[in-house]
Amino acid sequence: MYFLVSMFLFVSKRFYVLFLIFVVVACSSTGTESPDVPCVSDGIISCEICADKTIEFAVFGTEVELWPEGGDIPVWLPPQGGLVTGFNLLFQGVSKRAKAVTTRLFDVDGTLLGEETAPKMKLPCMGDGKRMLVEFMAAYDADTYSIMDLHGRNAIIEVDVLFEEDGEEPYVLQSSYQGVITIVGCELNDEPGIFVGRYGPELEPLAPAKKLVVWDPDGSGITLGFNILFTGTPEIVPSITTRVLDSEGAVLGEITRTDVSVPCTSDGYRAATNWLVPLHADLNVEELHDQDFLLEVTAEFPGSPNGVETLTTSYEGTMHASKCVHSDFPTVSIAFAGSDGVPFVEYDEIPIWPVDGGSVASAVGLVFAGSPLSAESVTVRVSDTDGNVLAEATQTQVAIDCFRRLFPLINQIELDFGSTMDINDLNGMDVIIDAAVVFEAGQPPLTTSFEGELEID
Repeated sequence: MYFLVSMFLFVSKRFYVLFLIFVVVACSSTGTESPDVPCVSDGIISCEICADKTIEFAVFGTEVELWPEGGDIPVWLPPQGGLVTGFNLLFQGVSKRAKAVTTRLFDVDGTLLGEETAPKMKLPCMGDGKRMLVEFMAAYDADTYSIMDLHGRNAIIEVDVLFEEDGEEPYVLQSSYQGVITIVGCELNDEPGIFVGRYGPELEPLAPAKKLVVWDPDGSGITLGFNILFTGTPEIVPSITTRVLDSEGAVLGEITRTDVSVPCTSDGYRAATNWLVPLHADLNVEELHDQDFLLEVTAEFPGSPNGVETLTTSYEGTMHASKCVHSDFPTVSIAFAGSDGVPFVEYDEIPIWPVDGGSVASAVGLVFAGSPLSAESVTVRVSDTDGNVLAEATQTQVAIDCFRRLFPLINQIELDFGSTMDINDLNGMDVIIDAAVVFEAGQPPLTTSFEGELEID
C-alpha cells in the first residue's frame, strides 16, 4: 500500500466538483490526559484539545464542504495502477498531529476491498476552531476487483486516526460512512464530446478511415456494430439516432433508441457499448465487405444541465465482413487456449502443467470460420505418434462465441493426461491433436488435426 501525496494536483479540481457532502459523528476513546471539558463552539476560539472529539468527512479540496449521508464514495484509477479515494477530514478537540491514519474500504457484505495506513499527518487549525486533514488520498491495490466491477456498489469507508502526543495517552478516533462507489472522470462540462469507437471492449475513439464490422451470424439480418463514446454529458441520453450511408449517400440502415444509459468507464468516457444498426434486408454481407461507408450519430439532450442539447459526429470508414457469417463450408483450427483465437502452427509447442493429485493438464482452443454458433458436441483427443490416446475431452451442447464479431471461437477446452505418466516423461513428446465438431446430430463432423510437441509451461 502507498500514500499518493504526489497526486494532489492531479485530481484536486476534479474532486472539488464531484464530491458530495456528508456528516459522520466519530466514535472515540479519549486518553486519560485529555482535558475533560467540553469544546467551546463560538466559532472564534483556537483549536483546543477537549473532550468532545469528533471526525467529519468532507469534500476533497481546499474549501470546507461536508459529505451528505448516503452519497457517493468517489474512486478513480491513478496512472500507477490500483484505485484511489480522496476526501478531507475535519477534527474537533484533537492535537495538531496524527500519528497514523488507516483507511479501509469494504463491500457492504464485509469484504475488505482495500486498506492503507499513512503515517505522521499534520492537522492545520481552521478559523472555526477545527483542524483539517486537507486533500487526503488513500490508495488501494486492486488485484481482486476491476474498477468497473466496483462501480455502483454499496460500500463502507472506514478511518482510524491514531494520536500519540507527548504527555498524552495514545488514543484512536474512528469513523465510517456508507455510500455508493462512483467512478470519477465523467463530470458534466460545457464542452461535451461524442465519438465513434470500435465494437468491443476497447473504449477509445477510432482513428480515421478504419474498418467496422458487419455480420449476420444467425440469418436474422446484417448489422453494423460500434461503440458510441461521450465526454461531459449526463448519464442518460434521451435519444440517439444512428444512420449508415454508402459512398453515394444512400441510406443503408437507420435506428433511433431512447433513454440510453451511458455509464462512466475507467477510461473516462461514458459509453453506449456494442451499438448495432440493422442494415436493409436485401443487402449481402459479402458484397458489403471492403465497401466505404459514412456513419452519422446524433444524440439529443433536451434541457441538458450544461446547456448543450445536441451532439453530432460522423465517421467515414470501410466495412469488414465478419467471419461469424455461417457458410456451407466452415473450417476449424486448433488454437492456443485463452489466446483469443491464435492458431497453432506446424510443430508448435503445446503447454502442459502439473495439477493436484499428480495429474498433468493442458488446454486448447478452437477457432472457426463460417461455422454456426453452437455445436451438438466437440471432441478433442491427444495421442502419441503411435496412436496411443494420452488425453481426451468431449463437451456437448457447446456455445461457440462470435469473438468481437470477427470469428467464431471456443477459447478453452480442458485436457487431463491423468497421473499414469510423469510430467517429465511427457515433456518434449511429439503428439497429434485431433478435433471433431458435430454441429447437428446425425451430420458428419467437422474435423482437423495438428502435430506438435508437449512442453512444461
